[in-house]
Amino acid sequence: MAARIDHRSYKEQGIDLIPTIHEGYVARDMEQKGQTAERCEINRDINAANIQLSALEHQQSLFTRL
Repeated sequence: MAARIDHRSYKEQGIDLIPTIHEGYVARDMEQKGQTAERCEINRDINAANIQLSALEHQQSLFTRL
């Protein structure tokens, strides 16, 4: 299935995740050269938080089934 682009925010789509920020080509180039780009670091933190949120939601769904 191909990914679809949706102009609506996560909130408008009913998605309970933290949105990432635009990194841009400069930040991506920095990362490819072994440097750390602040924008990429922020997105890594957001992605880690989203993984934790998803895990918590999964655990909650298991308890609500009982």
